[in-house]
Amino acid sequence: MPDAEIIAPQGYSLWWGVLGLVLVALVVAGWIVLWRLTRSPRSAADGTTAPEPVLASTGPGDPWAGPRSVALGLIDELAAGHREGTVPGRQVHQGLSVIVRDFTTARTGLDASTLTLTELQHHRDAAPASALIEKLYSPEFAAGAEGDPVAAIEQTREVVGRW
Repeated sequence: MPDAEIIAPQGYSLWWGVLGLVLVALVVAGWIVLWRLTRSPRSAADGTTAPEPVLASTGPGDPWAGPRSVALGLIDELAAGHREGTVPGRQVHQGLSVIVRDFTTARTGLDASTLTLTELQHHRDAAPASALIEKLYSPEFAAGAEGDPVAAIEQTREVVGRW
């Protein structure tokens, strides 16, 4: 093979290397952003946690009087149905859960109807609701689980009335 036919290796432009590094950096940054957005909230850097929301009774100028009265009215209707024997205990617990979730949505702005209990527990504003819904879960979902519908109605009245 004559020397005239051999072609020297072709060099690549510096821009291809820079472009490769930029793409790798973007992928790494994307993973970091996704990881940070999907982590559960943690306490403050000094180890303290934010205080629980204050439960307040209704009074003049109560901004939640409308949603509260609607929720309490629905609780009363559910309690009357249970006393009459038309609403069984499991349906009482299911109905109370819906009422509390609707009141939580009005109170906090979260769409609590689509949140799981774990997701609801991560929102400090919804702490009273998540604690109550946790108590309602077993009689609401477990087959054969017996709960006390009258006690659940009273607990729900207390949470809605004070929160």
